[in-house]
Amino acid sequence: MNPVKSKSIYKSISIIILLALSIIPATLLTTTVKAQGTITLSSGNLHPTKAIEIRVDIPGLTANEITLRVLDPAGNAIIPNLIARSVATGVYYAYLGGEDIQNLAEFLGAGAKVDPSQYGAMIPRGRVSLGTTLTIEVLGYGISTTVYYGYVAPTSVKFDRDVVPTRRINEYEITLTVVDQDLNLNPVAVDQGGNIILNLRLIGTADGFYAEGQLQLQVGSESKVNSAEFSVRFTVQDLIDVLQGIEDREGGPLKKGDVILIDVASDVGGNDNTKTISTKITADYRYPTVKVSFTQQGITIDVESPDDNVRSRAPDTLQSVDEQGNNIYVYVSFAGRTCNVPANLFQETGSNTNVFRLTIPVAWGQQNAIDCDNLRVTLGVDKASFTLSATYLDRTGSGTYETAKPEVTVQKQSPVNVILLVNDRDINVNPNSIDRLNSRVAGGVIYLYTTDGVNIVDIYEISVYDDKGNFVRAPADINVAFFETDFNSGVFRLIISSPGLFTAGKSYTIKIKDHTGGYTVDVPVTITPVEIKLDRSEYPATPGGLTIYITYSNDLYNIRPERIDYIDDTVVVEIRDANNNQLQQWVVQRLTETDVDSGVFTGSITINIPLDDRVIEGKIVVYDPNYREVAKAEAKLKIFDGSLKVEPSTVKMGDTITITIEDQDLNRDSQRAEEYNLQILSSARCGAMAVRLKETGPNTGVFTATLRVSLEDMPAAFADCLRAPDTFTITYSDVRERELIEGYTRYTMSLQAKVSLVSTTGTLDVKTAEEGYIGLDETFTVTVKDVDLNLRAEQADRATVYIVVEGIRDLEIRPYEVQLDETGSSTGVFTVQIRFRDIPGVPGDLTQRASLVGKKVMIMYRDEADATGVARVVQKILTIKAYEPYITVSPKDFVNVGEDIFINVTDKNRAGARTVDVIVKSTNYPMPITLRAYEVGENTGVFTTKVKVVDPSEWIFGAPQVPALLGDTITITYIAPVNSAGQTNVPVTTSLVVGRYAPIPAKTEKVETLDEYGKPVTPSVGKLTFVSVTVKNVDIVSRDMTVMVVVRDPDGVAVAMFFTTLTLSPGESRAQGFGFIPAKAGTYSVEVYVVKSLADRTVLAEPYSTSLNVV
Repeated sequence: MNPVKSKSIYKSISIIILLALSIIPATLLTTTVKAQGTITLSSGNLHPTKAIEIRVDIPGLTANEITLRVLDPAGNAIIPNLIARSVATGVYYAYLGGEDIQNLAEFLGAGAKVDPSQYGAMIPRGRVSLGTTLTIEVLGYGISTTVYYGYVAPTSVKFDRDVVPTRRINEYEITLTVVDQDLNLNPVAVDQGGNIILNLRLIGTADGFYAEGQLQLQVGSESKVNSAEFSVRFTVQDLIDVLQGIEDREGGPLKKGDVILIDVASDVGGNDNTKTISTKITADYRYPTVKVSFTQQGITIDVESPDDNVRSRAPDTLQSVDEQGNNIYVYVSFAGRTCNVPANLFQETGSNTNVFRLTIPVAWGQQNAIDCDNLRVTLGVDKASFTLSATYLDRTGSGTYETAKPEVTVQKQSPVNVILLVNDRDINVNPNSIDRLNSRVAGGVIYLYTTDGVNIVDIYEISVYDDKGNFVRAPADINVAFFETDFNSGVFRLIISSPGLFTAGKSYTIKIKDHTGGYTVDVPVTITPVEIKLDRSEYPATPGGLTIYITYSNDLYNIRPERIDYIDDTVVVEIRDANNNQLQQWVVQRLTETDVDSGVFTGSITINIPLDDRVIEGKIVVYDPNYREVAKAEAKLKIFDGSLKVEPSTVKMGDTITITIEDQDLNRDSQRAEEYNLQILSSARCGAMAVRLKETGPNTGVFTATLRVSLEDMPAAFADCLRAPDTFTITYSDVRERELIEGYTRYTMSLQAKVSLVSTTGTLDVKTAEEGYIGLDETFTVTVKDVDLNLRAEQADRATVYIVVEGIRDLEIRPYEVQLDETGSSTGVFTVQIRFRDIPGVPGDLTQRASLVGKKVMIMYRDEADATGVARVVQKILTIKAYEPYITVSPKDFVNVGEDIFINVTDKNRAGARTVDVIVKSTNYPMPITLRAYEVGENTGVFTTKVKVVDPSEWIFGAPQVPALLGDTITITYIAPVNSAGQTNVPVTTSLVVGRYAPIPAKTEKVETLDEYGKPVTPSVGKLTFVSVTVKNVDIVSRDMTVMVVVRDPDGVAVAMFFTTLTLSPGESRAQGFGFIPAKAGTYSVEVYVVKSLADRTVLAEPYSTSLNVV
């Protein structure tokens, strides 16, 4: 090829390509990039007088500006470069205006996020027709969206009421809310609204009337920026006024059931009937409902009337004048009289509730009445119920109030004050204050009254009767109060204060006649008596301090009902003899009121009972000199018989003794638990000790103490003498009284109880590996059980044993003394572990201890007192024994190379030694290897170690391994310090073989038929077939073997016989093939025999037989 010619051709091609590219639309030249973000428009449409905001989100992009362009439907760029400005990483804004906007920056104002003069553009005038769709794309990012250029229908329209009344149409307001993007001109500011068109069609369902009209309205400002939501308010009359021919409709312009169909469109760009949204309103007459709520606090009339709710934005009133100019009333009737109440006095309870309310106050009076001028209801007394009705338009409602019967409970009933709680809602007339009634007395009867502004109205009439039914006149100056306990509670406190009206301890009936409902309630009361009560009816007459508790009920001392009162230096306490002669006298310093206004006073005084027999069977007299006849109390003085009880009567060391004294003479104060000291005497060993008894509770007179027979609970002086057996004597000197010819005298009776501290028989136990014997190196356990040694209940005590070893002279002369520790507090069990070789005088070397085999060991314990109280010595005799050591190997009696074995040495002579050494060697490695075996458990004399058998080439010096080959014998030796015969340093040996020959070392694994290429085949008549036999050596050593194969035809005739000799290593498998040609079809059999050789027919594998099918 000519290079020059080639160059000119390339140049021609380039020119042609450039010419072609120049006529391709610009969109086809944009490099395709996978979309990486989104475009969001403030509105889905744009028109000549509207602007939109464009937001582009490209995550992670940090460039300050990106380029957008606007394309017409043909792909032509009508705005080729619209720059968007970054306001945050990956977020960009630009603005696009319609063609009639002169200055986009001024149009948008200060709300724009970026400067529209730099980052905005307008549609070029004349370049785009209304009704087309424009494309906005981001250059280089493959992101695009579309916007409709033209006017659109409203997206939603909503009336706040879908039903309108047929009356009050000139007042009844409707609010229309429309969402219209054509009015949403500025995406960054609140738009000021514009005109909308309502195309109306009225259809009369009752008379078939039809009318049309058009209403133009100016909507208000946008609800918020870019919401496109606008509202306008108008009346039903505004709709009616634009309907053509409505003035000629018979029966009025609007009737029940009429439907007004409404098509709504904005007037932006001209009224285009194709850009509308439709809705409807229905006319209806909704009947009002009237409800009357009648209580003692007022009458509430509620009229529920949706047709009168003419303004949804504020509370309304009922219609006061109808369409003909006539006044409208609500007719309220009570007690035979009807009041014409102007309807506009009924106020709506809130905006858009449809409920109109009027409340009429009520008051109690002599007769039922209604005041139409002041609109007030009077309830006449002695009536059971009251009814009021109200009528609005064509609907009536009524309410009834039924009076309540008072419920009365007694709160206080003293000679000074009787206080009753009266539950009566009829008198609870004002919920915002404490209601009260005034009082007066006429003819001995108490009247509680109110006023109606002019006259007295008696509400309650109160009369008092004694227990015989006689009328008790109330004095004219009686003080009576009647008031509500709390705001709106309906519960009233009635206080009748007159010290002369009620007598202490007497019963009365207070008869209350309720004039609000004509009820009568009888309230029985029993006036609290003036009385003094003592804490006991009998007091001890034994000498010493005695506390007397006094409760004095006398409301006459309740001087200040609002505070705690006191009775000081008034009440007298006297001791008198059996003949009522005064012996001593005291004055109680102070009694204190138990609570505000209780009239009950309590206090105490501690007096000293003298050592004077005259007080026996005398009495304590307590009285108030001011009210001597009624305020008096007496209690007997006597000496009580006491008792002593001690449990149990027999105890052992550490047991607990419970001592109980029951004697009211010791109960000197009934309000607190007291204490008493008692002496205990030990008869045999120790001296006396004091024990403090505590009363089980206030005023029981029962005193108890618990005492453990333990040095911890006994005095320190008992430490050397507290031992079993012993006897404790508990003595209580009880003071008692005896009647004489004249009077009484006192004497003392000694109450005694004895407790026996018994001894127990101690036991000695010695635990060894073999009962009756002890090994030369054995650790044995000595246990003593003897409760007598349990001297301290909360600490571990000690016992002592003595050990003698035959053949050791020092121990025969002076036994070895050993201390045993108690296993725990109060167990009475003592134990110690002793290793034989640690006994002083016993040789430390085991081989030297071998001379003691067959000798005796005696262990002794001295029991100071057995169950009979006699001292004795308990002993155990053991024979020193040497055990025969031996070795075992586990888990089997042979081992293979690579396996672990456990060498177990049992030598009870070394029990407790913890470790022993064993010597291991093999046939191929005869050098001895010393290994350490560890004791299994404590003092078992069984030692074990784990060893791995490895090939000599893999042996690691110092590791727990034995180098050996297959077939080697491993020898294990342990040098026993002593054997059962007393011989020393005796070698103990065992051995095992490495590997074990398989009894049947070979196995026929499978038989196959193959073609001459070694592929599986089904034998056929006249064709050469190969029989392949696979044999495996399952032994641990290499094996020579002969494989014999016999093939038999369907008649059982041997038609082929083959044999071969193989040498297989351990685990090796090998296949051998033999060929034959079947002569006829049928089922043949193949028999395989594996033997040592043709000369030695010893079977090495189980005979194997299979069949094959020849076709």
